[in-house]
Amino acid sequence: MIEKVLLAATLLFALASGVLGIATSHYKRAYASEAIVTKSLQDSIERQNLEADKALKKVLAEKKGIEDANRVLSDTILKNERAFNEQLEILRTRPPVAGPVRVRVVPGSCGPGGDGGAAKEGAGSGDSRSATDAATGVLAPEVVRRIDGIALEVEQLQGAFNACKAYTEMR
Repeated sequence: MIEKVLLAATLLFALASGVLGIATSHYKRAYASEAIVTKSLQDSIERQNLEADKALKKVLAEKKGIEDANRVLSDTILKNERAFNEQLEILRTRPPVAGPVRVRVVPGSCGPGGDGGAAKEGAGSGDSRSATDAATGVLAPEVVRRIDGIALEVEQLQGAFNACKAYTEMR
């Protein structure tokens, strides 16, 4: 009877060892498969990290370029504003014109075939200057200089206005 019990125990032990061996083999395969999946996921994450780093560097380079362009534009606008303020200060401190500007048209000085009689009359009227000496064209030289100065100021003010407009449209 002891032999039967020992035989049964040995068979039971062999059966248990077989079951454990099969279970262990299954778990080893499952572990190996999990390791393969984990390695695949880690590789995928590393690739995504590299791609994200490249994309981030590209975006940061674009951002730096935009910031540099913005800084240059801002400096230009500030320079134009300073020039505008200087011109404005000059205009504010300039003494006002004492009276209206008179434009004197000299008949006969407008071109060939004009009547020079008025100019001759003006010369004999006791005036120290003749009418032709006072005006070489339609306008007197001081009036032409003043109009040129005003036109220059208008152009500068227009440039300052355009700079301000561009600055506000940029925002």
